[in-house]
Amino acid sequence: AEAIAALLAHVHRHGQYNILVSRFEQADQNSLRAVYDAVKTRIDHGIIAFVSDDDEKISLMIALTHDMRACPLSADVMMKELLKVFPGSGGGRTEMAFGGIMNCGRISEVLTAIESVVVSQLKVCS
Repeated sequence: AEAIAALLAHVHRHGQYNILVSRFEQADQNSLRAVYDAVKTRIDHGIIAFVSDDDEKISLMIALTHDMRACPLSADVMMKELLKVFPGSGGGRTEMAFGGIMNCGRISEVLTAIESVVVSQLKVCS
């Protein structure tokens, strides 16, 4: 419970939307999904992005909370935009997408790019 509360402390607002971008070390897709499942009901109008890195690759997850269905936003589109900047592979559905890129030692750039892609894509919700 403390770990989830600490994670939720990093949520910030952009207009009427809540954004959470967080980094984990050596977490696989199932672990990222489990963390998403633990926080998704505690964030309204949210876009959640998790990044996990190990020696070889950076794993990515972008997901929308259930109340974002009215907005024409897509986690899959956001993932594909991110993968234009950092070569890799990925995709998914409107509500959740996963991807992976080679660990090029640019994790802070990846986190910044995710934030930029999310903010840019939020324009379709206006």
